[in-house]
Amino acid sequence: MLIHYSRGEKEAAAVVNYFAAVLGERGTHVNAIASEGIEAERSSPFSSTASGEHMPTMPAHLCTTKPEDIGEVVVFLASNGARWISGETLHVDSGSKH
Repeated sequence: MLIHYSRGEKEAAAVVNYFAAVLGERGTHVNAIASEGIEAERSSPFSSTASGEHMPTMPAHLCTTKPEDIGEVVVFLASNGARWISGETLHVDSGSKH
């Protein structure tokens, strides 16, 4: 489900909470992942050094989220470690919204 962040955050949370309550009776967990923006290759906030290491060119709280960051959260939510998490929206944004 794609909803414009500023307009639909509360509506998305309501949908997640509703389905978490309804499907929770069947043992199904429902969560959402929110991100301010996903980094594209062209918009990288990192620069490469001579050794090939990537160094941040802007503060962490201004960096955009990388696809791998979202993927790691998805893997966590699908793991046994998240078995008690349902009806939540996880913000993956380096703290930029908090």
